[in-house]
Parts: sequence; structure tokens; C-alpha cells
Amino acid sequence: MRLRQPAAVLLGVALSLPVAALDKTKVLFVGGSVAPLPPGTEGALSTTDEADLLIVGDRDAGLLKIPWKAILELEYGQDVSRSAKRLFVGKNRQHYLTLVFRDDQGQEQSIVLELGKDLVRPGLAAMEARSGRKVTYQDEEAARLRK
Repeated sequence: MRLRQPAAVLLGVALSLPVAALDKTKVLFVGGSVAPLPPGTEGALSTTDEADLLIVGDRDAGLLKIPWKAILELEYGQDVSRSAKRLFVGKNRQHYLTLVFRDDQGQEQSIVLELGKDLVRPGLAAMEARSGRKVTYQDEEAARLRK
């Protein structure tokens, strides 16, 4: 599977930005080809709705609703902070999910989310089950989450 160009650019930007630690139960809207939420918005991820994936921004920041049937691709990757690598101290991983989907007008769109560590395994499993799409993993390190 090939990552779409806008998503690859967004993920590159996301991985290069220094980011404060994300709450382990939150999601961060990094950006995308559509912007119903301001980039950098933290919020809640809901995979329990039968029709839609919901991302609810904190402090009335907005709502992103993606129909499960509109999801075309799910790609997961990680980044280990450079400071953690230099210091050989515990790994500080950032977990990124790229979603490619069709909007209401049939146009292909993509978004990048950073997932809190407690959302990664259950969130990816729920998204696979609800959307019918398999998550692809950027590398072997990211693929370890399947186990």
C-alpha cells in the first residue's frame, strides 16, 4: 500500500515537531487535507458509534465525524524522540495514525492523528473491525503492536 502524498507530507511535519507529552487517553489532531478541528487540538476518540468514527475536540473545539464505510486506508507508525535516543533512557514514543477516506462529495481526504498510548491497541483493533480495513504498519517496530 502506498501512502498518499498529502498524508506523507503531514506525517513528515508531525514527526519533526517537538510536542509536549500527549495524555495517554487522548488523541491529537495533527492536521489533514480537511480541517474541521484546528491543528494541535486534543480530544477524545470514539469508536463505539456503529456508523461513524468520532473525534471530539476538547473545550468545544469541534467534531470530526468520518463514516466507517468511507475509510479507505489506515496506516500506523511511531516516532521515538531524539532526546530519548541520545540519553538511552526509557523510550518516548509518539503514535501516529494516518486515515485516508472519501468525504461527502466523493473526494479523497487524509488526516493524521497522534494517539495516546492507551488508545493504540484498542483503537486500531476497533477501527479495523468497524471499517473492514486492515491497518498497515510503517515498519517492523510499529508492527510489534499486532502481537
